[in-house]
Amino acid sequence: MKRIHKIFILSFFLLPMFSSCDIVSINQTSSIANTSLDDSISEVTSLSQEVTSNGESSSETSEVSTSEESKDDYPDKIAIYSINDTHGAIEEDATSNAYIPGMANLNYCIKNDADYDDEYSVLLSAGDMSQGTGISNITEGQCMMECMNSMGIDAMTLGNHEFDWGVDTIAKEEAKADFPFLGINIHSKSDGKIIDLVQPSTIITKGSVKIGVVGSIYRYIRNSISASKIKEIDFVDDEPLVTAEAARLREDENCDIVVVLTHQGGSTTAVSDYLNDSNIDGIFGGHDHQLSCKRSSDQKRYFLEAGCNSQAYDKLVLTKDSRGDYSVESGEYDEISISDCANASSPEIESIVNSYLAIFQEVLEEVVGERNGAMYRNQLGTLVTEAMMYYAEEVCHVDDIAVAVHNTGGIRSTWTSSELNDDGLYNITYGDIYQVMPFDNEVQYIELSGETLIDACTDGYNYHSKDFTENNSAYYLNGIEVDKNATYKVLAIDYIITNPSSSCYQGGEEGTPINGEIVYTRDLIKDYIYHLGVVKIADFPSL
Repeated sequence: MKRIHKIFILSFFLLPMFSSCDIVSINQTSSIANTSLDDSISEVTSLSQEVTSNGESSSETSEVSTSEESKDDYPDKIAIYSINDTHGAIEEDATSNAYIPGMANLNYCIKNDADYDDEYSVLLSAGDMSQGTGISNITEGQCMMECMNSMGIDAMTLGNHEFDWGVDTIAKEEAKADFPFLGINIHSKSDGKIIDLVQPSTIITKGSVKIGVVGSIYRYIRNSISASKIKEIDFVDDEPLVTAEAARLREDENCDIVVVLTHQGGSTTAVSDYLNDSNIDGIFGGHDHQLSCKRSSDQKRYFLEAGCNSQAYDKLVLTKDSRGDYSVESGEYDEISISDCANASSPEIESIVNSYLAIFQEVLEEVVGERNGAMYRNQLGTLVTEAMMYYAEEVCHVDDIAVAVHNTGGIRSTWTSSELNDDGLYNITYGDIYQVMPFDNEVQYIELSGETLIDACTDGYNYHSKDFTENNSAYYLNGIEVDKNATYKVLAIDYIITNPSSSCYQGGEEGTPINGEIVYTRDLIKDYIYHLGVVKIADFPSL
């Protein structure tokens, strides 16, 4: 039960493959620097002047401002594309409720878009690329980085789920990537400076055209990341840093086009400010998995977001006027359908995916049980919490756990469409479990008052095991009314135990592993399904 699957695979396959990756460190101290906003902007400006998209000094690339005559060779049109929140959706999956094209088909659709140009188009990513499927999780994003390299991604901003495996893994991904990682407001607590893994911005040169890209992340993203992974990191207010950097790129670096690449949805205050900033031509977002196309009140800028799971892409088209200056012509997101991919072909990406599948497919396709129907997220929440209770009581022989809770956002998929097997049932594979539970969340127990336990089970943030019930505004555990003043042992995961927005929050301290064992939820679910043999849908109601 101690991370058997992941440790085995990484030890025998991944470490030899990726042993040459360089590690980039961040400042590993816990003191918080008292850095003023002006100092932060000054530090970003200083750092930005040292780097461009090819790592050269920006002073070498922009010694002379662009003359009107030199713009004659500018293309009439520049198309900028962005993807976001693919969550490891590398393979095509036509059996899901919503069609998942996969990276090969996504690449094909972008490259065959009517406005795409091999020489002048720009490809960006707004984060949350790797975490979410078995093949991507087992390789800790390495497979996704290879796919993105093959696509020709020009820059990526970090999302919250890039931090799920810790900064050392981000460093391995960064070493693998042929493009820069951005994050102007991702700072070290020790000195208030941008962490070493990211740049504040990058300049992408297409022909003679200079496109400045500023990268950021939602300033309140901390609660969407396991606290243990970001102990030394601050996410500061992005708006003043981004606007200052956009002005610098436009005025000092003479960028013809400036866009913001940010891991946040379109409803934030920062995005509203960016839409009204004359130095910015467009904003590409992510995080909330929305298909979004918002236009500024003066019609000059767009905010675009392309859903999730490789199901769409964003496109911003800018055209040149008589003076050689660019302005936004159109912005849109394009959803990808099965018919769009009927004759699609991206041989290099298909080869990358197949090479990893050849190594890991046997593990992911292991049949661990069967089900007699579809299971949706709320039913899977019941299955997960019952599996946690089974682990405590039957595997570890601990009989004083009152209830198990698991956050609703941690259930990432459904078990719906599939082919019937010879028994007239639906197979459940280890890969299916990975899709439902992609995160490396550890199961632990904590002690809560009865009043807090009731909050944890009724606030809509958590699923809970069937032992907890309600009747006429009274709450019961195994038929016995919960004593609000008593203390109860509660089984949970480290993410919600250390998350300040959770009722299970323990002041930042983690809980206690049962019997001292570190175990991931997906592995105990696998054992529980082995035990059941057949998962009967009626046994796992929505609670």
